[in-house]
Amino acid sequence: MQNNAHLYAGTVYMAVYSPGGENWKTWYDTGYSEQFQVSVESESKSLESRRYENYGQAVATVNLAKPTKVTMKLRTTNQETLAMALLGSSVTTTQTAGSVTGQAMTWEAGKIHQLQHTSLVSGTVNIGTATEADNLFVVDHALGTIAIPEGSTLTGALSYDYAAATVKSIQGATQSSFTVAIQLVGNNLADNNRPVRVTCWKVTLSPKTAIDFLKNEHAEFEFEGSVELVAGKTGPFLVEVLAQ
Repeated sequence: MQNNAHLYAGTVYMAVYSPGGENWKTWYDTGYSEQFQVSVESESKSLESRRYENYGQAVATVNLAKPTKVTMKLRTTNQETLAMALLGSSVTTTQTAGSVTGQAMTWEAGKIHQLQHTSLVSGTVNIGTATEADNLFVVDHALGTIAIPEGSTLTGALSYDYAAATVKSIQGATQSSFTVAIQLVGNNLADNNRPVRVTCWKVTLSPKTAIDFLKNEHAEFEFEGSVELVAGKTGPFLVEVLAQ
């Protein structure tokens, strides 16, 4: 039997778990994965002697398996994995194009006012007789906000047009964990690039680290969880060394 070194490169995929073991939804690429670690541990239970001549020595020992753990670290995310990092729910909303005319508003100087719509059409925002071209207020068209400068006495009804838009958002802290299937598809670079696949059929994941939105480095998204047994499988995960 040939011995080989191990140096792996690959892509980590996830799928939302559903009962049945293999009835997943479509697998999706988790992005740039920096770590995918499977930890297999056991706990030793020893019966220690209390006899004088061999006090403290093991009379009998049994090793008991502990739950398999998975640790993942992502450096990029998609909508689903970002929602997991925030223990949230991914929500997609749509806005149809339209317009607002003569909406009564109370404008406060030095404040930013959030409108009902996003994706405002440039050049269409008016406050009373003041237009965008007058530079009496500042519009963030994408976010749908109007900033009124300090000292302004601007008054008047609001009018604007808004474009059709699709907004993807995450409602944070709506979950306590996520149950997914995880699969690493890659190659052992130290074994002539032999294909390797690691599959965990059911993993309950939760974020391990906080997300610093103002950190002066690329964010890290770290997850940790337990691998569970599923019906029809003899173990919690499978490592396949595939033929080339």
